[in-house]
Amino acid sequence: MNDASTPKKIALFQYSFIALPLAFAGLPLYMHMPDYYTREIGLSVGVIGTILLLIRAFDAIQDPILGYLSDRFHAQRHKLIVLAVFLLSIGICALCAGPYASISAALWFALAMVVASTGFSLLTINLNMVGGLWHDDHNQRTRISAWREFFSLIGLLCAAILPPLLLLSFSANISFLLFFGLFALLMAISTPLFLRFLTYSYDALDHQFERNKKPQFKFALWSILKGHMRGFFFVCFLAHLAAAFPAVLFLFFVQDYLQAQQYSGLFLFIYFLSGAALMAVWVKLSAQIGKETAWIISMLLSIISFIGALFLNEGDFIAFGIICLLSGTALGADLALPPALLADKISNVQKQSEANQHYAVLAFIPKMSLALASGIAFITLGYFGFSAGAENTVSSLQVLALCYALVPCIIKFVAIIFLWRSIQNKGEHHENNERSSADGHIKFS
Repeated sequence: MNDASTPKKIALFQYSFIALPLAFAGLPLYMHMPDYYTREIGLSVGVIGTILLLIRAFDAIQDPILGYLSDRFHAQRHKLIVLAVFLLSIGICALCAGPYASISAALWFALAMVVASTGFSLLTINLNMVGGLWHDDHNQRTRISAWREFFSLIGLLCAAILPPLLLLSFSANISFLLFFGLFALLMAISTPLFLRFLTYSYDALDHQFERNKKPQFKFALWSILKGHMRGFFFVCFLAHLAAAFPAVLFLFFVQDYLQAQQYSGLFLFIYFLSGAALMAVWVKLSAQIGKETAWIISMLLSIISFIGALFLNEGDFIAFGIICLLSGTALGADLALPPALLADKISNVQKQSEANQHYAVLAFIPKMSLALASGIAFITLGYFGFSAGAENTVSSLQVLALCYALVPCIIKFVAIIFLWRSIQNKGEHHENNERSSADGHIKFS
């Protein structure tokens, strides 16, 4: 219901719970599966990096099309959701089962990733768009986004600790099959809840189309990328790229650099738990000082806490745990604020009929960032002779530390500069408009 009323908690739960299995699948999709196919199946890090880059090139074409189709066939959203869940489930099942003996491991990995990624994108685009357009109030949009991302962090927590726990008792193949079983159960519970929410609680698009009897659906990718939101999307790209390097290199850093394989699940648990615990703080802070300013503060905290990882040595388990705790405090803002900001911008320029395509761009950015980080990092590590689970030279481990800790801090600092300039330009724009209004001219904002 797209009005001034506060969304009921039961509706918020029905909407946001599906983010849990979505995130539960997302972490293995981009972290555990590449590591599993490297260590257990025998693919090289260079091959994995190349495959991920090619898949993201496919996504560059696919995601905008998925966004357009979601806009064009908004009346069939229930069917789109079911299709997305089916594709994601099939892809995750294939990845967890591993390649059959008669099929190339690289081909199997690539095809399963494409299917899973397609379902992941279609579900993510629609989930974020629905949450963005559900309510007109800016603060309620942040609250809705925070509910969704809270369950997303719970899903990440479960995905972080479950594989290491399973691997203590089962082989890698059995562990990931059990992992898929839990994912399928969670998706079977959450999908009907989300479909019920769409049926009984969500009518934002209906209101939009009542005001515009014949909405003009068009493929708007180029106008979106060239429009006034391009600066916002660029900052999102930098922020996600900064997060992508440690995401794809986490297991290598923990297992091969710190020699702390037994603690990898615990480190991820600390990081995501910290993010979930402070989610509400960022919601309240953004309401007081603005979403952009709160986002800048979170990125500064992330840099200050995470740069310490560059100075760690083998065996520094406690120090790295503290870094995970401190850097995780900023995670909630990175997850909740950009989708809410995009919803504000879509409403300001009355582009609701292209909302899915805007969220398609936002959904593609983290995947493109992960692919670029994977390709750059894996190919770089391969060039310097790094090999997962093997004896590595000091220089190759130093390159791993630089890619894991220093590169993301530099990228995030650049993102802060661009976001700060955006805030300053917006302030100057409003000031000029107010002067024009005072002089008797037309006020544009």
